Amino acid sequence: MIAGAAVRSLYRYPLKSALGEELARARITGRGIAGDRVRALLDTTTGRVVSAKNPRLWRALLTAAATTGGDGGVCVRGPDGAVLDEAGFTALLGRPVRLVDVPPAGAELERAVPEEVLSHGVDQEVPVTVGTLGSAAPPGTFFDFAPLHLITTATLAAVGGPAQAPATAPTWWSTPRAPPRSPRTTGSAASCGSARTSGSR
Repeated sequence: MIAGAAVRSLYRYPLKSALGEELARARITGRGIAGDRVRALLDTTTGRVVSAKNPRLWRALLTAAATTGGDGGVCVRGPDGAVLDEAGFTALLGRPVRLVDVPPAGAELERAVPEEVLSHGVDQEVPVTVGTLGSAAPPGTFFDFAPLHLITTATLAAVGGPAQAPATAPTWWSTPRAPPRSPRTTGSAASCGSARTSGSR
Protein backbone atom coordinates (compact mmCIF):
# COMPACT_ATOMS: atom_id res chain seq x y z
CA MET A 1 0.00 0.00 0.00
CA ILE A 2 1.28 3.50 -0.77
CA ALA A 3 0.93 5.19 2.61
CA GLY A 4 1.46 8.77 3.70
CA ALA A 5 0.46 10.35 0.40
CA ALA A 6 -2.28 12.78 -0.54
CA VAL A 7 -3.76 13.41 -3.97
CA ARG A 8 -2.66 16.88 -5.03
CA SER A 9 -4.35 17.07 -8.43
CA LEU A 10 -6.45 15.04 -10.85
CA TYR A 11 -6.20 15.48 -14.60
CA ARG A 12 -8.18 14.22 -17.56
CA TYR A 13 -7.17 14.30 -21.23
CA PRO A 14 -10.29 13.81 -23.39
CA LEU A 15 -8.28 13.93 -26.64
CA LYS A 16 -5.13 11.85 -26.82
CA SER A 17 -1.93 13.93 -26.99
CA ALA A 18 -3.74 17.25 -26.49
CA LEU A 19 -3.65 19.31 -23.32
CA GLY A 20 -6.24 18.30 -20.75
CA GLU A 21 -8.23 19.64 -17.83
CA GLU A 22 -7.78 19.66 -14.07
CA LEU A 23 -10.63 18.07 -12.10
CA ALA A 24 -11.92 18.68 -8.60
CA ARG A 25 -13.21 15.09 -8.50
CA ALA A 26 -13.31 12.13 -10.85
CA ARG A 27 -15.16 8.89 -11.33
CA ILE A 28 -12.70 6.04 -11.80
CA THR A 29 -13.83 2.97 -13.70
CA GLY A 30 -12.13 -0.07 -15.21
CA ARG A 31 -11.34 2.17 -18.18
CA GLY A 32 -9.58 4.79 -16.04
CA ILE A 33 -10.94 8.23 -15.22
CA ALA A 34 -14.34 8.64 -16.88
CA GLY A 35 -13.95 10.72 -20.02
CA ASP A 36 -10.18 10.26 -20.29
CA ARG A 37 -8.70 9.58 -23.75
CA VAL A 38 -12.12 9.04 -25.31
CA ARG A 39 -11.11 10.67 -28.61
CA ALA A 40 -8.04 10.52 -30.79
CA LEU A 41 -6.91 11.64 -34.21
CA LEU A 42 -5.96 9.26 -37.00
CA ASP A 43 -3.38 10.10 -39.61
CA THR A 44 -5.36 9.35 -42.76
CA THR A 45 -2.13 8.81 -44.70
CA THR A 46 -0.75 6.01 -42.50
CA GLY A 47 -3.87 4.94 -40.59
CA ARG A 48 -1.95 5.31 -37.33
CA VAL A 49 -3.12 7.04 -34.17
CA VAL A 50 -1.69 10.53 -33.79
CA SER A 51 0.73 10.79 -30.86
CA ALA A 52 2.92 13.68 -29.75
CA LYS A 53 5.58 11.07 -29.04
CA ASN A 54 6.49 11.71 -32.66
CA PRO A 55 7.04 15.46 -32.18
CA ARG A 56 8.24 16.24 -35.70
CA LEU A 57 4.76 15.46 -37.01
CA TRP A 58 2.43 16.09 -34.11
CA ARG A 59 3.90 18.45 -31.52
CA ALA A 60 1.44 21.20 -32.54
CA LEU A 61 -1.33 19.11 -30.98
CA LEU A 62 0.14 20.10 -27.61
CA THR A 63 -1.06 23.64 -28.31
CA ALA A 64 -4.70 22.45 -28.33
CA ALA A 65 -6.70 21.88 -25.16
CA ALA A 66 -9.60 19.45 -24.71
CA THR A 67 -12.42 19.75 -22.19
CA THR A 68 -15.54 17.71 -21.45
CA GLY A 69 -18.96 19.34 -21.40
CA GLY A 70 -21.85 18.59 -19.09
CA ASP A 71 -23.35 16.32 -21.74
CA GLY A 72 -20.12 14.32 -22.01
CA GLY A 73 -19.17 15.86 -25.34
CA VAL A 74 -15.56 16.80 -26.01
CA CYS A 75 -14.60 20.31 -27.08
CA VAL A 76 -11.10 21.04 -28.37
CA ARG A 77 -9.80 24.57 -28.79
CA GLY A 78 -6.73 25.62 -30.71
CA PRO A 79 -4.04 28.01 -29.50
CA ASP A 80 -6.18 30.98 -30.60
CA GLY A 81 -9.18 29.73 -28.59
CA ALA A 82 -11.22 28.68 -31.64
CA VAL A 83 -13.05 25.36 -31.54
CA LEU A 84 -11.36 22.81 -33.79
CA ASP A 85 -13.12 20.45 -36.18
CA GLU A 86 -11.35 17.99 -38.49
CA ALA A 87 -10.49 20.72 -40.96
CA GLY A 88 -9.12 22.80 -38.10
CA PHE A 89 -6.97 19.92 -36.86
CA THR A 90 -5.65 19.33 -40.35
CA ALA A 91 -4.72 23.00 -40.69
CA LEU A 92 -3.07 23.06 -37.25
CA LEU A 93 -1.05 19.90 -37.82
CA GLY A 94 -0.28 20.27 -41.50
CA ARG A 95 -1.41 16.73 -42.29
CA PRO A 96 -4.88 15.28 -42.98
CA VAL A 97 -6.40 13.70 -39.89
CA ARG A 98 -9.72 12.23 -38.81
CA LEU A 99 -11.30 12.43 -35.36
CA VAL A 100 -12.35 9.03 -33.98
CA ASP A 101 -13.86 7.65 -30.78
CA VAL A 102 -13.06 3.96 -31.40
CA PRO A 103 -9.54 2.73 -32.20
CA PRO A 104 -9.18 0.80 -35.45
CA ALA A 105 -8.36 -2.89 -35.11
CA GLY A 106 -4.69 -3.32 -34.28
CA ALA A 107 -4.28 0.43 -33.78
CA GLU A 108 -0.67 1.55 -34.04
CA LEU A 109 1.24 4.68 -33.14
CA GLU A 110 4.76 5.98 -33.74
CA ARG A 111 7.27 6.94 -31.06
CA ALA A 112 10.39 8.85 -32.03
CA VAL A 113 13.54 7.49 -30.39
CA PRO A 114 14.03 9.99 -27.52
CA GLU A 115 17.83 10.06 -27.69
CA GLU A 116 17.67 10.88 -31.39
CA VAL A 117 15.21 13.72 -30.78
CA LEU A 118 17.47 15.15 -28.09
CA SER A 119 20.49 14.89 -30.37
CA HIS A 120 18.96 16.24 -33.56
CA GLY A 121 15.98 18.34 -32.45
CA VAL A 122 12.21 18.05 -32.78
CA ASP A 123 12.20 19.39 -36.34
CA GLN A 124 14.41 16.65 -37.73
CA GLU A 125 13.37 13.30 -39.13
CA VAL A 126 14.65 10.65 -36.73
CA PRO A 127 14.08 6.89 -36.35
CA VAL A 128 10.73 5.87 -34.89
CA THR A 129 9.39 2.70 -33.36
CA VAL A 130 5.89 1.51 -34.18
CA GLY A 131 3.83 -0.05 -31.41
CA THR A 132 0.25 -0.97 -30.62
CA LEU A 133 -1.99 0.84 -28.20
CA GLY A 134 -2.73 -0.11 -24.63
CA SER A 135 -0.85 -3.28 -23.73
CA ALA A 136 -2.13 -2.87 -20.16
CA ALA A 137 -5.35 -0.98 -20.95
CA PRO A 138 -8.88 -2.21 -21.66
CA PRO A 139 -9.70 -2.88 -25.33
CA GLY A 140 -11.19 0.02 -27.25
CA THR A 141 -9.27 2.76 -25.42
CA PHE A 142 -6.59 5.21 -26.59
CA PHE A 143 -4.06 4.73 -23.79
CA ASP A 144 -0.46 4.06 -24.75
CA PHE A 145 -0.05 1.63 -21.87
CA ALA A 146 -2.30 1.71 -18.80
CA PRO A 147 -5.51 3.65 -18.07
CA LEU A 148 -4.22 5.33 -14.89
CA HIS A 149 -0.89 6.99 -14.25
CA LEU A 150 0.43 8.23 -10.94
CA ILE A 151 3.34 10.63 -10.61
CA THR A 152 4.66 11.92 -7.30
CA THR A 153 6.21 15.27 -6.45
CA ALA A 154 9.13 13.32 -4.97
CA THR A 155 9.82 11.70 -8.32
CA LEU A 156 9.81 15.06 -10.09
CA ALA A 157 12.07 16.58 -7.46
CA ALA A 158 14.52 13.70 -7.87
CA VAL A 159 14.84 14.30 -11.61
CA GLY A 160 14.72 18.08 -11.43
CA GLY A 161 11.21 18.27 -12.89
CA PRO A 162 8.62 21.06 -12.63
CA ALA A 163 6.87 21.92 -9.39
CA GLN A 164 3.49 21.69 -11.12
CA ALA A 165 1.92 18.75 -12.91
CA PRO A 166 2.85 18.35 -16.58
CA ALA A 167 0.26 19.32 -19.16
CA THR A 168 -0.09 15.76 -20.41
CA ALA A 169 0.13 12.17 -19.19
CA PRO A 170 -0.41 11.71 -15.42
CA THR A 171 -3.96 11.28 -14.17
CA TRP A 172 -3.16 11.21 -10.46
CA TRP A 173 -0.73 13.72 -9.01
CA SER A 174 0.25 12.93 -5.42
CA THR A 175 2.42 14.43 -2.72
CA PRO A 176 4.09 11.88 -0.45
CA ARG A 177 4.25 13.17 3.11
CA ALA A 178 7.06 10.76 3.99
CA PRO A 179 9.55 9.46 3.09
CA PRO A 180 10.95 12.29 0.92
CA ARG A 181 11.64 9.95 -1.98
CA SER A 182 9.16 8.35 -4.35
CA PRO A 183 7.69 5.05 -3.11
CA ARG A 184 8.16 1.88 -5.10
CA THR A 185 4.83 1.17 -6.79
CA THR A 186 5.48 -2.05 -8.73
CA GLY A 187 3.23 -4.71 -7.24
CA SER A 188 1.84 -2.33 -4.63
CA ALA A 189 -1.68 -0.98 -4.27
CA ALA A 190 -3.02 2.55 -4.14
CA SER A 191 -6.46 3.72 -3.06
CA CYS A 192 -8.30 6.94 -3.82
CA GLY A 193 -11.84 7.07 -2.47
CA SER A 194 -13.47 3.79 -3.46
CA ALA A 195 -10.98 3.17 -6.28
CA ARG A 196 -8.19 0.67 -5.72
CA THR A 197 -5.37 0.09 -8.18
CA SER A 198 -2.26 -2.06 -8.37
CA GLY A 199 1.07 -0.71 -9.58
CA SER A 200 2.72 -2.19 -12.67
CA ARG A 201 5.82 0.02 -12.95
